Amino acid sequence: MSAALFNLYQRTVLRHPLSAIFMVLALAVAMAFGLSNFKLDASADSLTLEHDDDLNFFREVVQRYGSDNFLIVTFSPLEGDLFNEENLQTLSSLRNELAEIKGVESMLSLLDVPLLYSPKISVGDLKGELNTLLSPGVDRDLARQEFLNSPIYKDLILSKDGQTTGMLATLELDQKYLDLVQARDALRLIKSTDGLSQEQQIELNFLSKEFLDYRTAKAAKSHQLVADVRGLMDGYRDRATIFLGGPDMITADMVDFIKSDLAIFGTGILIFVIVTLAIIFRQLRWVILPLSTCALCLVIILGFLSWIDWRLTVISSNFVSLLLIITLALTMHLIVRYRELYRTQPDATQDQLVIATVTSMAKPCLYTVMTTIVAFMSLVVSNIRPVIDFGWMMTMGISLALMVAFIIIPAGMMLIGKGKNSAGNDNSASLTSVFANFTERHGNIVLLTACVLSVLSIYGISRLEVENRFIDYFRSDTEIYQGMEIIDASLGGTTPLDIILQAPTFAEPEQSFEVSEDSEYGDDAFGEDAFGDDAFAES
Repeated sequence: MSAALFNLYQRTVLRHPLSAIFMVLALAVAMAFGLSNFKLDASADSLTLEHDDDLNFFREVVQRYGSDNFLIVTFSPLEGDLFNEENLQTLSSLRNELAEIKGVESMLSLLDVPLLYSPKISVGDLKGELNTLLSPGVDRDLARQEFLNSPIYKDLILSKDGQTTGMLATLELDQKYLDLVQARDALRLIKSTDGLSQEQQIELNFLSKEFLDYRTAKAAKSHQLVADVRGLMDGYRDRATIFLGGPDMITADMVDFIKSDLAIFGTGILIFVIVTLAIIFRQLRWVILPLSTCALCLVIILGFLSWIDWRLTVISSNFVSLLLIITLALTMHLIVRYRELYRTQPDATQDQLVIATVTSMAKPCLYTVMTTIVAFMSLVVSNIRPVIDFGWMMTMGISLALMVAFIIIPAGMMLIGKGKNSAGNDNSASLTSVFANFTERHGNIVLLTACVLSVLSIYGISRLEVENRFIDYFRSDTEIYQGMEIIDASLGGTTPLDIILQAPTFAEPEQSFEVSEDSEYGDDAFGEDAFGDDAFAES
């Protein structure tokens, strides 16, 4: 720390500790007013970069061909065969009630799809009304075989055991959402290429704010829709095993999981911090000061993110726990150093002890923070939006933690005074002393152990594999895991694969192609032998 900077620090913090603490408190209070705007985000925009061509093309396809958003409800009767009259009526009742929920555009189930091989029909018969499973006179055993073997329905609408089916609830297309995204992204593209005029920049700021507000409202509606569907499903759980799946359900549950994790981990870390400080230092002052520092740091950074509407995602939400731990480490470095100086220099004044603590710990703490920041800054160069956000949030949070720790801890020490010298009750060095003594006596064993671990680590690195199976992110007892497992294993999966065919542009042909009467293609391309007579044989 340079002499000029230290003199400024000494005049503002050490000479006026109460004013320094008051300024930090005032900043924390100002930031705390923004916490009411604190939001979590699990939408597609939070997971992609600003100019993602694939996402833009996907939205163009959705706008052209209709909504791609859906929910899947699985249905497995608790008693009897799925195709008996009672279970089919239960399924029909559930389907009809789901169709009445606000936000559901249409329903598709095995009760609605046309039967093409029960019995087999020709292309000419497609002009008329097609039979469904509930049509009079339909052979349900034959229909079951069609659902199990048809290339259209196989492994999509009925499980292989014939006892689990899925209903697809297509949700209404949100045209306003797409329009706002399209207008915002168009201006963003102009900004990155040609630059924006003042009027265009104002329009971009307005559209961005309007889009964020609308996305927040849309997320709340989607969450309510999922809650309504689950509430309806609860009325049928006494007759069937029912699970819910789909993108909106995953998003809603992810947000709930993040909120739960923040509360659980926050409480757990708070208890851990209190117990750790109490065991190590055994003085109330060394519990209150670190806790106050951690709390102020967290309130300031979360309040700042809320004020600028920077939302936490599935990944960046972890920064809360990490920031608390890093802040606690900085405060403990200062306290341990102060207690060491107090133990060796019991006759020194409080001013001398605090100055010596700050001057001796400034560089180590600064280097520690800088190396940690470099590690998190490396995340910024990735192409994954939540990882980039996580890197920036941790960088800002760690920088703030360093400043707050070197204000609150020294200023607090100046205010509370030296207190009782409790060097005899200091347990802070007991554990490290054990390791230090062992290293001095058995240095060769330590080196040999390090070499063996290095070899094992190199082997372990060669065995690393990338795992992107989304279902494994959740515990097996959660509904999201159980529902996705059934859908993925028995009903074709939660995430559809859209194949877009774009016809090439050719010159206008001089002559049109006509099929002669004696062509090898008959009048009925889907005749009796289109798929073979044994396509739906009894399995």
